[in-house]
Amino acid sequence: MKKHYAIATAFFICIFNFTTITAWGVNSDGPGNHHNFNNITFSPNFSNNVSVSTFQEMTASINSTIKVMCDAAGKAYEKSAESLSNLKEWASNNKLKVALYTTASVYGYVTYKLFTLKHVLAQPENWSLWNHSTSLEELYALSEKELGEILVKEAQQRYTIVNDPENFITPLVTFLQMVEEEKKLLQAYISLYEWIQSLRLEKILWVDAQLAAACQERLKRLAYLRAIFVNWITEYKFMHNAVPPCTAPAHAVPAAA
Repeated sequence: MKKHYAIATAFFICIFNFTTITAWGVNSDGPGNHHNFNNITFSPNFSNNVSVSTFQEMTASINSTIKVMCDAAGKAYEKSAESLSNLKEWASNNKLKVALYTTASVYGYVTYKLFTLKHVLAQPENWSLWNHSTSLEELYALSEKELGEILVKEAQQRYTIVNDPENFITPLVTFLQMVEEEKKLLQAYISLYEWIQSLRLEKILWVDAQLAAACQERLKRLAYLRAIFVNWITEYKFMHNAVPPCTAPAHAVPAAA
């Protein structure tokens, strides 16, 4: 406590001294030179308004404030240390309860996570479920150009901004963002399933093994649709922004003299 009080007191005194020196005025040898603190002159305003007794009162007030702040900080620290000590003692004396609470918390979180992911992945607007009646092998057999046009049209229908229907770029960007988010969700369910499987907890946790297997196929489907989509955008951009090479007019070669 005394150590903290001494440090805080020194800090505030340094600040106060610097402030008063600045207010009194310090002579300098010129721009860019260090101040000469041995040649301090009092400004007239400061000498008229501030007396020695006022300075002593200000110092005493600052010291009193610092002491109150340090005392409050010390009490707060002692209280937190006491609370932490009590918590450790309770945990040491109630190891079974701590284990039960921890297990119940982990079980509840994992169960909640499984149900949430399963619900979100079951939504029909997910792109990995788009045109689900067509297998991935059948999608491979389709023309990439035609499939890209269908995907772009679908993205425009889903994500067109009502107030800005002429905006062609935003729906395309939104499609890529949604695909990336869905990819993370699929990977999260697979990782969670593999973790549960490694602990042999499939029987006590409601994990869907069929959904975990389907997530692998849906990731492949999602990756293929994204690749087709990006290829279509690349070709579209090239066709509409390609500039033909400039053909400069032939200059007449001056005849040799």
